[in-house]
Amino acid sequence: MQTQNDEKKVQRIIRWRETMATLNDERFFEIMRVYIGEIQTPYNKDNLIEQISSILRKEQNKKRIISYLSDFDIKILSVIFSVKEPTKDKITDFFKNEYPLSEIYSALLNLTERLIIYSYKNDVMENIISINPLLEDTLKPFASIKILLPSPCYAEHNFDSPFSLSPQFIAAFISYIYENPEMCKNNSQLKKKDLERLELIFPGKQKILEQLLNAFINLKLVRSSDKGLYVDDNRFLIFSKNKELQQYAFFATAASTRLGREGLRSQSQLLLDIASSVPAEGLTRSSLSRLAFLISNRTEDTESSPAKSRFSRILEAHNKNSKKIEYSGQLIDSIIDNAILFGIFAENGKTENGEPILTPGSIIVNSPMNLNSEQKKGIVNINAGTNIAILPGLSLEEQLPLVQFMNIKNCSTITEYEITRKSISRAFDKNISKESILEQLAKYNSYSIPQNLEMIIDEWQNSYSSAILYKGFVLKVNEKSERVVEKNPNIQPFIHLKLAPGVFLLNIPFDQDESEFIKSSGIEFMGNVKTPVSNSEAINYPLIRNGTNFWLGDFSKNNDVILSSDDVSSADDFKKTLFDKLKSMELTKQQYEGLSTRISRNVILTEEQLKPETVRMEILEAEGMNYAGKIHLLENAINSGDLIEITIPDEKNSSVINKILGQPLMILKQANDSLVKIAINDEQENCSIRFYSVSRANHIKIIRTSIFK
Repeated sequence: MQTQNDEKKVQRIIRWRETMATLNDERFFEIMRVYIGEIQTPYNKDNLIEQISSILRKEQNKKRIISYLSDFDIKILSVIFSVKEPTKDKITDFFKNEYPLSEIYSALLNLTERLIIYSYKNDVMENIISINPLLEDTLKPFASIKILLPSPCYAEHNFDSPFSLSPQFIAAFISYIYENPEMCKNNSQLKKKDLERLELIFPGKQKILEQLLNAFINLKLVRSSDKGLYVDDNRFLIFSKNKELQQYAFFATAASTRLGREGLRSQSQLLLDIASSVPAEGLTRSSLSRLAFLISNRTEDTESSPAKSRFSRILEAHNKNSKKIEYSGQLIDSIIDNAILFGIFAENGKTENGEPILTPGSIIVNSPMNLNSEQKKGIVNINAGTNIAILPGLSLEEQLPLVQFMNIKNCSTITEYEITRKSISRAFDKNISKESILEQLAKYNSYSIPQNLEMIIDEWQNSYSSAILYKGFVLKVNEKSERVVEKNPNIQPFIHLKLAPGVFLLNIPFDQDESEFIKSSGIEFMGNVKTPVSNSEAINYPLIRNGTNFWLGDFSKNNDVILSSDDVSSADDFKKTLFDKLKSMELTKQQYEGLSTRISRNVILTEEQLKPETVRMEILEAEGMNYAGKIHLLENAINSGDLIEITIPDEKNSSVINKILGQPLMILKQANDSLVKIAINDEQENCSIRFYSVSRANHIKIIRTSIFK
């Protein structure tokens, strides 16, 4: 019975055959001549493709193909096997910091010549690079994630305990924002005095705090007003219900840029998947970026992909029709940098050249504390007077109510706070009662609240309530209408406080037209209120799952098959035999060069392919007054993808002769001349586009980069 995988493979074989059959005749017959020999007419394309297939199916030829594989070949194949719908751009993006562009392009071209890879167009007409399905099973054992992301070599180890975000740290910083709303300049940078204060409270954490504040603002957890920054309590409470690690992923993402809901979800999820996929021994910083690339572009049917949970499938279904977020190497690099800063990754050492080696941070490796109510007793300690110490163990959600009425004094393993008149007044401004404050303190305290603290808070409450200034809309009704107002469903949601019999403080924002409220209420006379409490929209943050290791086990095991020294020796010996045979054959210079190039480019699998008649006699050079010849050469080079070498006098000094090597892109025909558009790569792999006059060129030569024309 044919399995689903077998059916998919059959479909891939059909696609490859169709791709071969639809090649233009010139390219098709070039391939046939190289692998089969001269084609006699009449011919049948399907039969010829079957002959090629038969060659590739032979075990001896498969062994030869394997023996020709270079390290770079195997890396490219590993990327193609790992990435969903790989394109030339995706592959060059992956290797761009390791290999020159010219070397990447050359390797891809050569793998195409060897019939190891081919390209086809997908539904959106992208050129997708794929492994020849006839060679998949032969090549796949050599492909491995470990080849692409090798284990790092430590030159030095870092034994310091790296910083990690924690609920205590976040809560402490929120407390500081409460106390110091005017901590930022107009450009959102921290003021000098606040930097100095923060250094005392959070020593050595300036950069972390700056990025964390960016995250707060971009997540709209902290907002700006004419009085400075203010914490959106309702929104922060909703946010705190996320799992700890998910909070930190959102922070790292939001610290890098402001994104919409789907962008925030996808990038944060990608970060968690990266962190979960890093092996215990770590990866270099550059390898971590490549891992990000592989995960964001991963194929969905890799054998190494873990089984998807029901929750994962629900999330995928939920986001199926969401706008696709394009992978951005620059953005993910910025997110990773913030993830290092926040402790999602830990710098565990450095390589010989000083590159950081990163491992999963403690917040990835260790599960958050999960204490029961009894175990949480004693986490909050009330010291002498109004000083409060909080030990680790409370979640952010549990600490948010506490920091609303306390000012941070010191943040280390134990966070130290102080209750002041100002901090208590701040809580009263938010309609937090004295009873609620004492309840929060008692909740996590092993002992009863000190009597002196209760007395101080009671005194401050009396002082606070002795005189209250309200600003806004007040509704005053007579005794007869009072009961009606309290029961009116159109008014009830707007009642903030009953100030006196028949007098109600309404929560109506100043920028809202009160006439609409009047009309809906059925009451005709209205008055003024305390500054309204503006609750943020209670929207939940996007769902993300815990990180998934998409290559579970691939880092810990060796490749199934490793190219042996015997394979390499076999390839070298066979090539020597081929070159020896060439020397014994009667060949023209062009025939010898053509067949020799095929041997060097690993295209020859059997001696039977050394047929001189398959080398097409062609003109590779044109010069001087042969304008038509130069045009013909350029057209051939554009079609084949070959490079050209053009010799031409300098535009400013005709006595100076320049020799330019580059890729011809197109010919622009003019009235009395033609210009060739050439892409030129310098030694630093910087590409520039130049135009050259064809008629002024002294000499044009094709530099073969392919066995195909």
